Amino acid sequence: MKREITRLDVMSVAIMYGASLALLGVLFALLFFLFGSIMGNRIMGGMMGGSVAVLIFFPLFYGGIGLVFGAIFASIYNVLAPRVGGVKMYIRESAD
Repeated sequence: MKREITRLDVMSVAIMYGASLALLGVLFALLFFLFGSIMGNRIMGGMMGGSVAVLIFFPLFYGGIGLVFGAIFASIYNVLAPRVGGVKMYIRESAD
């Protein structure tokens, strides 16, 4: 069965994308914190490497950017989908 997504709820896409990027920000923060702690200021050169602020800043920053760009993407999709066609999905129904 073929279905087409013709419209996206802007806020739900923005929240989902923001949450996804915040989770990615946690991963980057942990890596940055780990390598910043190991390398010290030799390589990081005065950046926030190894500080607890990184663990707070990265997820908030990435989540905020994701929220904004998720809303922008969903809005653009809603404008373009009626003109060029939405994303087509193929769904198979199971016999459960």
